Amino acid sequence: RSGAYNIYATSFSADGPGDSWSALTNFEHRGPTCFDVSRDGQTVVYERLGKIFYVSRGSTPQEIHIDVPADYTFYPEELKTNTSGAGEYAISPNGKYIAFEVRGELFLMKNDKENARTVRLTDNPAHDQQPQWLNDSTLVFMSDRSGKEELFTLQSEDEELSDLYWTFAIGVTPWIGRETMITDYSISPDGDQIVVASEGSKLETAAIDSTGKIGDWS
Repeated sequence: RSGAYNIYATSFSADGPGDSWSALTNFEHRGPTCFDVSRDGQTVVYERLGKIFYVSRGSTPQEIHIDVPADYTFYPEELKTNTSGAGEYAISPNGKYIAFEVRGELFLMKNDKENARTVRLTDNPAHDQQPQWLNDSTLVFMSDRSGKEELFTLQSEDEELSDLYWTFAIGVTPWIGRETMITDYSISPDGDQIVVASEGSKLETAAIDSTGKIGDWS
């Protein structure tokens, strides 16, 4: 009507729209690109030049200010140094390393008070706990990462470096799961037997061969 896009209003009857149209906006160029009307028909909201406005009949358009804060490009990180609060721990069979749990994650350090370097073994939302050594290169732990407490193993995935302290490739493998969640377990000192306690006070024992395979339960 005016040579530019604008928003107009009229009345309706059973015969259709009326003959009189009133302009709600009056832009000479680059008018509204889209609009919507409130349910009661009293207010119109529209977009123009990347901004949002609202207007009622007989009033002046008002801008709706929308503040959208920028999101993080990267997730914020918080670095913490824990000097206490360690839970269960286990010394490797050769006596060189100590595996321990802090806040549901497993760590490894040398059994040497002069060496403070610590290696993080797990980084998972689940709760990893109760580390025990199967041998000098395989660590067993209990975790609910499968949905219930089961036993998993940690080993180096580097074929040329099996030492968990020095490897950069650590793999987690499901090892033992029972019908109900495991509540406790213990591996014999020579690593050839395991006893597992499951929910309901059920105790089971099994043999472990040299490859870590579990025998029949009794």
